[in-house]
Amino acid sequence: MNERLKRLSSQVPLSYGIFLLIGSMAVPVNFFLVISFTRPWTWALLLWSAYLVYGAIAMRKVPLKIILLTGAVMAISIGLAEVYFSIQPPTRGQLIYTDASGTAITQYIPADILGYAARPNFQTRGTLNYRDEVVYDVRYTTDEHGLRIAPQHAGQTDACVLFFGGSFTWGNGISDDETLAYQVGELSGSAVWTYNFGLGGAGPHRMLAAVEHGFVDDAIECAPTHMIYVAIPDHVSRSAGLVSWDRHGPRYVLLEDGTAEYTGHFDDQPDSPRSLLSRVTDRVENQLGKSQVYDRLYRSHARIPSHHSTGCRLASRNRCRHGAHGYRELWG
Repeated sequence: MNERLKRLSSQVPLSYGIFLLIGSMAVPVNFFLVISFTRPWTWALLLWSAYLVYGAIAMRKVPLKIILLTGAVMAISIGLAEVYFSIQPPTRGQLIYTDASGTAITQYIPADILGYAARPNFQTRGTLNYRDEVVYDVRYTTDEHGLRIAPQHAGQTDACVLFFGGSFTWGNGISDDETLAYQVGELSGSAVWTYNFGLGGAGPHRMLAAVEHGFVDDAIECAPTHMIYVAIPDHVSRSAGLVSWDRHGPRYVLLEDGTAEYTGHFDDQPDSPRSLLSRVTDRVENQLGKSQVYDRLYRSHARIPSHHSTGCRLASRNRCRHGAHGYRELWG
């Protein structure tokens, strides 16, 4: 055994060992940089490029030199791109939510069945700044059920219309009286009573859960005649539980007869391979989000597994559950 070790040590140059030793230290150093700092990728990439350049110099075999030099060039290129993008004007604005006193708050609060909800009986100020300009500065006002306010009419009305959807329905960036639900109620005079069940980031699974679990019945004071759902393609991913902000949202699966069945929450099985994978991907995405290159250039949409593709059909398969005479989907 000792003879074999001696022969092996004589065949492996000291520079190889130093290269591996430095690599064993570079990994935790880079990991610390990434998780500890807001913009760590420039330094992490430059550190790796220096490590790979040293490896290329230390290695004797040409193929290894080529591989390591290629990796170093890629790391340096991405690192320089990080520097370039960091000094460029931002491509997205800074969104801030505050309460009446000016204290920064989160716009939404946790909700058991629905995953999250707007604060009830509350007014939130939403401000979006881009570079040196104010894109919008609006107030979001909710009623006692956490719905964004809409004109309410006393007495008998010709129609009772419920609006569902995400931020388009909720009215991100517009005043209370500019939302779709408010405009329909106001322009109808006293003929139509409207309710705004929209919420930023929501999908059709939230609409169905609100109907099935009594949230809609508790919030309305008229018999619904119409239900309008404003949809965008991303709602498919949301209803499949593939977005990071709705891990506790209501989970539905499609049965063989085409109907949707409530099965709890997306995170009800924290130890399942899917839940573990979701937590890992969330953390990886959070760290990659610190990269200027990733933020500027990479925009992907998650693929939807066939057994979770409930999004486009949740609402339409269950449109009659609440007794509304008419149902419409508006795609944006």
